[in-house]
Amino acid sequence: MEISGKSKPSTPSAATPYYLPVLLDLRGRRCLVVGPGDAANAKAEELASAGAIVERRSDPPAADELSGCFLCFAVGLSRIQNEAMFEMADRYGVLFYAVDDPANSHFIVPAVHRQGGLVIAVSTSGACPALAVRIRDGLAARFGPEYAQFVAACAQIRSRLAELIPDFETRRAAWYALVDSGLLARMRSGAVVTAEDFLEEACRSVGIALVS
Repeated sequence: MEISGKSKPSTPSAATPYYLPVLLDLRGRRCLVVGPGDAANAKAEELASAGAIVERRSDPPAADELSGCFLCFAVGLSRIQNEAMFEMADRYGVLFYAVDDPANSHFIVPAVHRQGGLVIAVSTSGACPALAVRIRDGLAARFGPEYAQFVAACAQIRSRLAELIPDFETRRAAWYALVDSGLLARMRSGAVVTAEDFLEEACRSVGIALVS
């Protein structure tokens, strides 16, 4: 089956691969971090923070140790070691990433800014990670703690809003109206805004009155 769209932003090439951005749910997944030093330790801590079951080792594993992993990171290893682990990961269906070695990786890791549930990822498709970091830092100054509060409130009302507005298109309009409302500015100013305020604003925007 062939799928085509109205336009295509760019074409994959050997020089600049066309990567698919994804956010992985690692909760309960077995992940392996290989390599010496603080950078590898920091990566293991990051994966653990995402809920992964993390195994940590300094030297490349044997094949049977990689089997059963969902994800593996190699940090600070040689190109030869990365290549061997990449081939091993391919055989066992394990997602593999070698830091600063995109040729021996199934994916690349973007520069990330987090504010609660808001995740902003920036990538140059592996060409210039330093540029991605600078762009990320610029965005971090714009998207502050109020965005974490906003996203948290949206998470609280999501199920209830679906019950109150079962029609998808109407609910979609309510969500956009909520995002474009003045609630974010109020939160930025330090005003107390509750999840109930969010629910009322979303419903009001599409002509639905909440019954108290």
